[in-house]
Amino acid sequence: MKRLSFPLAAALLLLAVVIVVGCSRSDGKEPEAGGIAVGIEVPESIRAGEPFRVQGTLTNRDKQSRKIDHGADLFTFEVADEQGKTVQVYNGEQIINMIGYNVTLNPGETYSFDSEEHVLPRLDELTLAAGRYEIVALAKYRVKNGGTGQTVEVRSEPVNVTVE
Repeated sequence: MKRLSFPLAAALLLLAVVIVVGCSRSDGKEPEAGGIAVGIEVPESIRAGEPFRVQGTLTNRDKQSRKIDHGADLFTFEVADEQGKTVQVYNGEQIINMIGYNVTLNPGETYSFDSEEHVLPRLDELTLAAGRYEIVALAKYRVKNGGTGQTVEVRSEPVNVTVE
């Protein structure tokens, strides 16, 4: 039987840890990966046919600082109607400026990102018809570990909204 080399064994162990951590939840409310929880904020009042903004957040729940890299499309959002059917919120083409950001999240710190003019149309601006919906934030970023990085994709817990 052939033995695994130390670098290969270490890489497999790291992969297993990343998978376990990526699937864990901190408090049952916000999914978490690598000590970073993903949340979503929505306005209290939403009117049918009028644009509104949602905001994704990253919170460092670890005891140590975390360095992350992300692009202008750090957060995207999915919307489902009362029947669970996905609602198309992004119509047509999108232009994403491939700019990169480096951020250090200190323990307990919450970070949000406004894509401003770097993504057109805006990913955080939604328009919905009257009804009840579930909105989820999807975060995609890289966590720095020494000289290497690991791509992380995490979904927030859904938030229920009523559009009047």
